[in-house]
Amino acid sequence: MKKSIILILIGITAMGLWAKGNVETTSPIGNEKISLEYAYMVESGDTVELYKSMLQEYQKENPNIEVKFIPIVDDYAKKLLLMVASNTAPDIAWIGEDMIQQYASQNALVALDPYDGKFFNSSDYVQGNLEGYTYEDTLFALPFDSATGLLFINNDIFDKAGVEIPSGHITLSQLKEIAKATTIREKDVTVQYGFVTGTYMGYLHPFFRMANGTFIDSNGNTTFNTEPVKEIFQYFYDLIHVDNSMPEYGSLAVSFVEVFKSGKAAMMFNGSWAVGEVMSQENFNCTIIKLPQYKTIATPAWTGGNAVLSSTKNREEAIKFLTWFTGEEGQKIKFSGKFAASPTIKTLLDTELAYNGYKNPKAPNNDYSNLVDSLNYAYALPSPIFGNNEIMDTIEKEAEKYFLQTISLDELVIQLDKKVTKLLNDK
Repeated sequence: MKKSIILILIGITAMGLWAKGNVETTSPIGNEKISLEYAYMVESGDTVELYKSMLQEYQKENPNIEVKFIPIVDDYAKKLLLMVASNTAPDIAWIGEDMIQQYASQNALVALDPYDGKFFNSSDYVQGNLEGYTYEDTLFALPFDSATGLLFINNDIFDKAGVEIPSGHITLSQLKEIAKATTIREKDVTVQYGFVTGTYMGYLHPFFRMANGTFIDSNGNTTFNTEPVKEIFQYFYDLIHVDNSMPEYGSLAVSFVEVFKSGKAAMMFNGSWAVGEVMSQENFNCTIIKLPQYKTIATPAWTGGNAVLSSTKNREEAIKFLTWFTGEEGQKIKFSGKFAASPTIKTLLDTELAYNGYKNPKAPNNDYSNLVDSLNYAYALPSPIFGNNEIMDTIEKEAEKYFLQTISLDELVIQLDKKVTKLLNDK
């Protein structure tokens, strides 16, 4: 699939469809009917119906605007690229923060900064969510929904181990000690883990950030071979191989979420999208708290957003729709409809809409305060790294070698600096 996307991008560049500069657009005259198209990624039929209800509300206020929805079920990123390449791109499209660098660098998106203060106010949005849609200090999309990182705790395992359930941030040292205290081994086999999470680097990155580490500095230089980064790689290596409190890479027959849900792990780091799935289980007592803290607090934001494509013939009307749909009015409708994420508008985080999509009628007393607090200071994963699939694959493959004990820590960071630097220079 990656090769296909590269070929599409080459074709787009060759045809000049993403040429530098602005595309001429027209403005409506009087009450002229304007047609817009909005493409979005569909994960369920409920999303389609929810967005239709939002559209109906918008068209009540704007009867001269007709918006056609283009739901895309599979291979969203690839299909949207094909639409751009074939000159059939929609006016507005859903866009993930990991797509921004690819599209913005090819001038495929309308820069929104000139409209800030005219059609929307960027100060209304959570800063960490906006950062994910900024490329070279320019805003190219507005965040539409957000998830944040949380630590999930199995209350029953904690009670049996005699470990007090924390209410706020714990330290990295405490996480390690609690993981050891709640790990159970039988005949040199771990049957209950103290801690589980995913192997995707997006799950591990906040821990590097807690140690004041990063993968790339402000000058664009890679920083893998630095003490903060090495410290966190070693931290996870010890959890796996010294304490045996975290699964070895590739050893699980099911997902880490299923391991936690089945009662075989005391703690899990996951995104807030898992709250509904985990906390809706019967006879499963779970508490969610903020991520650990170390030298600083670090909580990632995974964000979905909307952007206007440069090829639109009705730029101003497209931006007006974008700002309504993605703004407070649109988000109020969206999150009243049990959409399983949280708003990106600051004022809505002070309301029940911040966690409405996660609420479980069977457990009305669940506490979501840690989720809401985390949303306010979550950060966007750095786009030069997380917006490049080839770089991400390289980091994860090299990290896997280290965690599988086929290379040393020094070999790992040296290789990462070398390989990622080359990929950054080749882009």
